[in-house]
Amino acid sequence: MNAMDKAVTKRRLIAGGGAVCAAMLMAVPLSGYGLSTAADEWSVVEKSPDQIVQCVVAGQGAMTVQFPSSGSSPLSMDATLAPSSSEPGVSFVGNFAVRRVDSVSFNITGTGGQPSLSTRLKLVSGDYIWDRIGLNIAADGAGVASNNISFDLNDGWDTWAPGEDKAALWSNALANVETLELVVVKKGIPAAQSYTVSGFALNDSLGSNSLTPLEQALMDAFSVSSVGEVTPDQAQELAPNGNGMTLLTAILMEHSPGYFEQNFKLSAAATSGGLTVTWPCVNGQTYRVFRSTDLTAEGGGFTQAPGDSELIAQATGYGFYTDVDIVDGVQYFYKVQKVQE
Repeated sequence: MNAMDKAVTKRRLIAGGGAVCAAMLMAVPLSGYGLSTAADEWSVVEKSPDQIVQCVVAGQGAMTVQFPSSGSSPLSMDATLAPSSSEPGVSFVGNFAVRRVDSVSFNITGTGGQPSLSTRLKLVSGDYIWDRIGLNIAADGAGVASNNISFDLNDGWDTWAPGEDKAALWSNALANVETLELVVVKKGIPAAQSYTVSGFALNDSLGSNSLTPLEQALMDAFSVSSVGEVTPDQAQELAPNGNGMTLLTAILMEHSPGYFEQNFKLSAAATSGGLTVTWPCVNGQTYRVFRSTDLTAEGGGFTQAPGDSELIAQATGYGFYTDVDIVDGVQYFYKVQKVQE
């Protein structure tokens, strides 16, 4: 029997004349969830001297740092930039290990010679600041210098932690990245300098969509990529507008067809207004309730239930239908079908 036509549960409940529910399972497609990590905006964390150093937007995803001439003697100048994005859900912090982020890429072009060797990537996690110097920078406008910096500790990342296990510290840092920034430092010469950063993106070796829709949803909700990593407290969190469904159950219902198939069950209970049928539903899907009083009739005797028996789910959670057109002593059977779009 095809899963779309399979009744996965039957439950007899005494409510007036009693209600027997048969759940009609319908396939639920995966939503198009993806992991995008390209920066199209920058924020200026700090610049020094603040009134002298200028940071100018140079097009989508590009920022230019301008260091003016310092006269006859060199003047220390720098600017710290943080990547960001106007796209919802795009983040340059968090658990890089779970997200499988393994490198960062960007371009730097400049005029006025090479900047200071102190120009660097900076990653902050807890009490530790990690730096990666030795960036590839095109000076004097000579083409575009591309950088692809691995998040492997052996690719030049370092922090001040004498006597500590840096490999363990780095592993912990990648699991909890609080900030990822680019620090541009002026070369110690009087002449003016200008540097433009563009094309900043986080990458993973498996491709930008390596997280499955389920893994991505779990990461967004609980910062983990598997159900087994969800804590007992997290498992009790309720889904927004889910009518009592937990957030974990809602995620599984929406992103795991197998889980949906095994747990798509109807229940019915007598209420003051009649018989109320309850079933799990997925956000955006339309469900239609059918009713029968004689399963031996053609087609099981099912016709669309009276009243407001079609529901468009506004959130993943539990849907309800109350049948008020009932007669005491009559046995009612219900099924719910997802309306194919």
